[in-house]
Amino acid sequence: MRSRLITYVSLAGDQKIGTLALDCRTGVFEVVRETKLSGDPGPLAISPDGRRLYAAIRSTYEMSSFGVDPANGQIEHLGTIKLHSDPCSISPDRTGRFLLSAYYGAGGV
Repeated sequence: MRSRLITYVSLAGDQKIGTLALDCRTGVFEVVRETKLSGDPGPLAISPDGRRLYAAIRSTYEMSSFGVDPANGQIEHLGTIKLHSDPCSISPDRTGRFLLSAYYGAGGV
């Protein structure tokens, strides 16, 4: 069993992604880092290989990608693209080649 697990959370009101570490022995979460964004993050998704984190930036209609350092879970911004609406859900396909997003307002996938 791993002694520590990394997880990511959207901190929409603060325009950040929080990187947290869970100590599996004690059950205590520790804030490792907060990454500042250009808008309010919504849904997050991790690639099947764990090397990419995707964030829907709902307030600016954007999608950002981040590289994940496998040693410590730190994220580094790789790029951002504009979208036509704000995604309510995102998920990579099982190969990690495609990222799917669904939209309430635009009514599409």
